[in-house]
Amino acid sequence: MISRIAILTVVAGLAAAAVLTREDDKGPETTPESVTTSLPRVIDLGSQMCIPCQTMMTELDRLGEMTLGTIEIEFIDVNENQTAAEVYGIRVIPTQVFISETGEELWRHEGVVSAEDMVAKWAELGYDVTPEEPVE
Repeated sequence: MISRIAILTVVAGLAAAAVLTREDDKGPETTPESVTTSLPRVIDLGSQMCIPCQTMMTELDRLGEMTLGTIEIEFIDVNENQTAAEVYGIRVIPTQVFISETGEELWRHEGVVSAEDMVAKWAELGYDVTPEEPVE
């Protein structure tokens, strides 16, 4: 009985050591603050299998139509990229993270949010993301 406990303890210790020392094969970890672009960004973290996330994808398409390239819009499937879920501290999906052009997280929202509300939030944050109307 004692030898079984000793063996289990050794196996558990080796497993813990393997987890703590394993290398991540996905390359260097990036954080929201470490990525800079010329435009502010909305990152939506969700799943293609999640019904609210599918609704959110429709809102992101609408947001793209409303902003016409004034912001970057990115969707990350957390089932395919679990590292991103950890990096962004995702608790529920969908989650939208607003990031400045310098990489600073400005705001986050959990759940579905309309394209109009996202445009309003950008305005509240001091960004005019609606393109000027073409002069006819």
